[in-house]
Amino acid sequence: MFSHLVSEGDGFTVWFIHSVNQSPVAEIFEIRNEEIVLSALEFEDFGAGMPTEIQPGQALTHLPCGTMRIDGGFDTGEIRYMVGRATDFVLYVGTERVMLNELADPGTLVEFSIRRGCL
Repeated sequence: MFSHLVSEGDGFTVWFIHSVNQSPVAEIFEIRNEEIVLSALEFEDFGAGMPTEIQPGQALTHLPCGTMRIDGGFDTGEIRYMVGRATDFVLYVGTERVMLNELADPGTLVEFSIRRGCL
């Protein structure tokens, strides 16, 4: 189990290599109204499981490094990641860098949630 104290407006990023197109993806989350919101997505290539259209309220930016970034609200529902067998998922929160495969065995689901109270 991993816990990190967060406040309104704080953020974290989950970085991974996309399983189909084998390119890096960064999912950028923010704490808003006591919920975890996917606020931006950075990626290099379109492919299965990646956005193909910009939704109302979103904006696509082509970054100088050759990646794309979509900013705006995303409907995510529950935030879960399957710990990879072939690729690592990395959580960046505050000054910490956490490998999800250090929190759970490959093939295990890791879920992100907000919990009131102390660490």
